[in-house]
Amino acid sequence: MTASSSHGAVTAVTVDVWVRRVADLPGGRDLLDEHERATLARIVRPATAMAYAAGHALARRAVASVVGSPPSSLQFDRTCATCGAPHGRPVLVGSRGVQLSLSRCDDWVAVALSTALPVGLDIEPIEGVGFPGFPDVALHPDERDVENTSADELRRRAVSWVRKEAALKSLAIGLRTDPAGLRTPPSGIPSEVLGDQARPISVTVHDLALPWPEAAAAVAVAGQARRVDVRHR
Repeated sequence: MTASSSHGAVTAVTVDVWVRRVADLPGGRDLLDEHERATLARIVRPATAMAYAAGHALARRAVASVVGSPPSSLQFDRTCATCGAPHGRPVLVGSRGVQLSLSRCDDWVAVALSTALPVGLDIEPIEGVGFPGFPDVALHPDERDVENTSADELRRRAVSWVRKEAALKSLAIGLRTDPAGLRTPPSGIPSEVLGDQARPISVTVHDLALPWPEAAAAVAVAGQARRVDVRHR
């Protein structure tokens, strides 16, 4: 996960991505820290709790494979940049440049790592975008096709959602920005998701190839990167 710079821009970024089905992962609750165990204890719904534990254990194993430390020894700072509460994106203490993003739903968990630029990641089930109000809350007005509920349309909606979510997470903004106000960024092409002409913010989004047709996922890198390579682990 190395990169080189030229004239202030990163010439190459490699993002390592782990995507797993929750049911296929080994137990890992013993790897979690005090904060993670406390959060897990407050989750009432069993499927949500299982995905939370699996996702955070996978993240610890993924980071450990990069930094060479035991998974249970890793410490994360989760301070929210907006309110200061410990529910923000996890930042590895003494990170040595590691950038991390997690995503989970009932059936899948995913982790993205880079040592060059901030990353964002999202995975969602296709069926999750099928409710009637989804186009109004998630899609740009120019992208809405409210009457069409075909399988192809639902996949298009899901792809749009994960690309936007990944892009906003890479910028550490998340859903504080209305996703319906954003056009879907293209896959594999740097684009300005937010910002203005004076301070453009470039993000490169890549769709992730998954072995499960019932899910969609995307990863994003924030910053000036001339090439982004995604490596499935």
